[in-house]
Parts: sequence; structure tokens; C-alpha cells
Amino acid sequence: MDSRLLEYKDKNVLVTGNTGFKGSWLTVWLKHLGARVYGYSIEPPTTPNMYNALNLHKQVTQRLNDIRNYPYLQGFVEMTNPEYIFHMAAQPIVAKSYKDRRETFEVNVQGTLNMVEAGLCSDTLKHLVVVTTDKVYENKPPYYYSENSPLGGDDPYGISKACAELVVRAYRDRYTEAGKTITTVRAGNVVGGGDFAIRIVPETIKSIITDKALNIWAPRSKRPWQHVLDCLYGYLLVGITETRLNEAFNFGPSEENCIPVERLVTMIIKEWGKGNYQIAEKTFYETEFLMLNPTAAEVVFGWKVKYEPKAFVQKIVEWYKAFYEKSEDMYKLTLKQIEEYENLT
Repeated sequence: MDSRLLEYKDKNVLVTGNTGFKGSWLTVWLKHLGARVYGYSIEPPTTPNMYNALNLHKQVTQRLNDIRNYPYLQGFVEMTNPEYIFHMAAQPIVAKSYKDRRETFEVNVQGTLNMVEAGLCSDTLKHLVVVTTDKVYENKPPYYYSENSPLGGDDPYGISKACAELVVRAYRDRYTEAGKTITTVRAGNVVGGGDFAIRIVPETIKSIITDKALNIWAPRSKRPWQHVLDCLYGYLLVGITETRLNEAFNFGPSEENCIPVERLVTMIIKEWGKGNYQIAEKTFYETEFLMLNPTAAEVVFGWKVKYEPKAFVQKIVEWYKAFYEKSEDMYKLTLKQIEEYENLT
């Protein structure tokens, strides 16, 4: 284990969006580190979902409410006295952002504004980590983005998250004056067991379970795939570092691990032992290639990706097989995967 993460032991940590995929993994890891975890989120957004599969309501002090409800959010922050906040509450699905544009902007922009304001008013907060996305960047060559690349986005989701970045920028000096740190973190396409949203990995698993062919509409699109634990490891390191060297940090893999969608799908099918897919017509626009430059995180934190695609595909299949076959306690399996990750060098 990275001993730096023991800083979270016996600390109050608030996670918004903790009923989601990444939020559930972060909750388990923080509990494992000995933190007192408080969750603020809506009901789990999918059925099934990782939060309920792991009975995480038994592990946290939970409030189910909308991030757009500022008075309630501020009251919960005052009650819990967090030293660290990870703001993950969002509308995170690109396809949904085209259909529900207003909700996407309200949740991702107004929700971030509410969290930033509530954090600024907290007497105990040390560091607020705001989670955005790799899609905040203006999509122009060379498609290899560093933290100072222009913000932009090509779809309602990416643009809403770029707006959230600007909200944080507007408050940065205020946080510094108050002796607090605020940082945004931008990660590539995060994968792992426990995701049940409309994304390529859970859709692949669903197609395997239901014995139906998966429709792929962008087979050659390359993405900076990374296992959820690689991503969260970076977030955790940011949280305990009172650095103002950067206002944002990228977390993503090397170029050789930015494999096409079709390659990822075939790897999952091969690891599972069955499944098939077909190429379908595109229903909305997505960037063909996107990659993040994680040099700043490597230099400041010594962070690096530990799982290449073959390794994280094995972890993905292990998690979902256990879930659907009901062969293991899912909390224990999730914790086992975290401990295995901690032991990697």
C-alpha cells in the first residue's frame, strides 16, 4: 500500500455521487483506509447497481438528495465537517446528454457551483477535488491533451463539464485566501466491475449475459481506457496533497494502451469465453481519438497506470462473473481487488 493514503485514516470524507460506479469503488477504498465516509447522492442510477450489490448503505452515513438542492447540501456539509470532499455527482452519460441537455447542464454546472460554494463555507475542509472528464478539451489536433490545452468539448456532456471547470477557476483564489485547496481531476474512459450504465463495458457484459449481439457504432474509436482503481488512486493522491502547482490533473494511460473500442470488446468476449457483436450505424457524434497527457500527475505524485488492458479485462470479467453467478460476496471481492491493486508496484 502507498503509505501516503493512510492520511485518510480517521478523517471525515464526503463523497457526492457515491451511489454511482466510481463513487461506490471510492467508498469501499476509503473505508478500507479507515476514513469516516459520508455520502450525498440521488438513488442509485441503474438497476442493478454496485451500491446496492455491496450493501454500501451499511458503510456510510448517507443522504439521498439532489446536488441541485443547495440548502440541503450546505446543511449536510455543516453537519459532517469533512476535511476532504470528492465531488463526483454528475450526469455522466454522453448519449443521455443529447436527449436531456437541460438536466445535464443543471446537474454538472449548477451542481458543481453548489458544491464549491458549500465547501468554501466549511470550517473544516482542507481540499475539494472536483471530478470532470477527458472530454472537457477542445477537440483539435494533436488530440493529446495536457492540462493547459484549451477547454471546449464537442457534446453537451463535455461542454457542461468544461463549464464546471470554469466554475472552479472562478473560485480558486477565494479558496486560496481561505486556506483551502480546490483541484479538478480529468480522467480517461474508466472501466471496471460494477458499472451498469450505458457504456461500452457494461453493454458488452449485458450482451453476453442475454446472449444477444452487441451493437458497436464506433469500432475504430480509440480511448484512454483505464481501470477504475488507477483513476481513483490518482484522485486520492490529489486529495491529500496541498499543492497549488496545478489547478487540474490528467489521469490516463500511455498511447499503446489507448486501444480501439472493437479491440476492447473482443478482449472481454475472449476472457469471458462467449459473446458476439456487430457494427451498427452511429446514432450520435463522438470523437474518434482522444488521449490525455498525465505527465504532471507522474511528476507531482509519482502516479502511473498499473493495469494495462489485458490485466484490467481480467479484473472486469472476474467481477461480473461473480455478480451474475452469485458465487462470491461482492463487497469482499471488491475489497480483494483493491488490496491486490495496493500490492502492485
